[in-house]
Amino acid sequence: MHKQKAVLLCQPDWEELVVSEMMELGVTSADITPPVIGTGKIECNLSFEILFVVVCASTLVESVRLKLADFRATSLSEFIDNITKIEWYQYLVPGNKLVTNPPTILVNSNSTKFHTKQIAHRITETIKKMSRKYRPNISYNLDTGSEQNILVNISSDQRFTILIKASNKMHKRTYSQDKWMSDAPLNETLASGCLRLISQDMGVDLNHISIWDPFCGSSTILTEAWAKYQGLLPGYHVSDDKPMFRWPKIQRGFLPYTKKLDSLKPSDYPAVTYMGSDISPRAIESSKHNFKLLIDSMKAVGYRPSHLCKQYLEVGDFRSIENSVSYLQKYAIKPKKFAIVSNPPYGKLIAEGEKELKTQSGFGNMLRKRPEFENVYIIDGGYNFRKRTNLDWKSIKRFRSGGLPVALYKLVTGQR
Repeated sequence: MHKQKAVLLCQPDWEELVVSEMMELGVTSADITPPVIGTGKIECNLSFEILFVVVCASTLVESVRLKLADFRATSLSEFIDNITKIEWYQYLVPGNKLVTNPPTILVNSNSTKFHTKQIAHRITETIKKMSRKYRPNISYNLDTGSEQNILVNISSDQRFTILIKASNKMHKRTYSQDKWMSDAPLNETLASGCLRLISQDMGVDLNHISIWDPFCGSSTILTEAWAKYQGLLPGYHVSDDKPMFRWPKIQRGFLPYTKKLDSLKPSDYPAVTYMGSDISPRAIESSKHNFKLLIDSMKAVGYRPSHLCKQYLEVGDFRSIENSVSYLQKYAIKPKKFAIVSNPPYGKLIAEGEKELKTQSGFGNMLRKRPEFENVYIIDGGYNFRKRTNLDWKSIKRFRSGGLPVALYKLVTGQR
């Protein structure tokens, strides 16, 4: 089976998480180049079938590009010879006009030998010639609007790397195109990565863990967990962000490729509960809207959400509903795998007033008197929140969210 080099872009320092997900999706370890940690990039060899699965099912990858060519050229004629060898027709989108529309091409150059506009022009002319040769009566278009579709990197030693965008902005889920956001939303790929880290830390399949988010906002953490439990594919929709779906090669194999996705459907999992609470009525309204999007997405393709997966959303301070949560945790959740997971306000989003101080210290007091809450995780970008809980926390993973340095922390339960 023919495979091509693919470049997967992800959150820096999460490369190992992405590699483990790729192997779950059918990529073999032999096809993955050991990543350099911190680059946010993984290179691997993918068949078109596995490429389709990755774009549809990955919860951690943010962009996928195929490497069409990697060569060294010291002259323009040598450059043209190399780009003529690329099978452009595999990625050309048929159009209605007889004139070929030029593709959008971005050239990043560290070379003084080649002019960037000249390189882009030569690629466009090559595509025109090949389209007239293979399909003389049909035009081809690689232009997807404002996005750059073909990327050309030129090193100082005249080495060319040519990539084509297969999928971009993969944090935009199929089921969240009309998602309502809170004031400080957590990116979906970050939320999914944190959930995967928590699952590894607890040594339990994520679909066996009930979750309470006491600062839920628009419930990105809960909706990512719920979607995974229900088997909702995050990337199965055609959009300008996924030009791959319009490639002739993908369209010819679309039905066989979708059968590969059937193997990713969830097994029978135990009953779980996802609970969200927030003092903001607007946040809970957003959360309810976002869960409705999930349910409607399932019904639209003929599936019914599993009745074993419950969700509760309530306006209120965590102190006003902790008894309900404790009851559920003790008696209603089987098996008793329970975690508190939250992205509480931090940085400029939280004032230093008396109310905020009471919230932070009150959260710590609640955890001290509730020893049944053993697995507590927060995503925090400032030291004050953890300090005012007067509890010990250990860092599991550091990363950036919205440009801010943050980390996933776990409560050290032995010192409460």
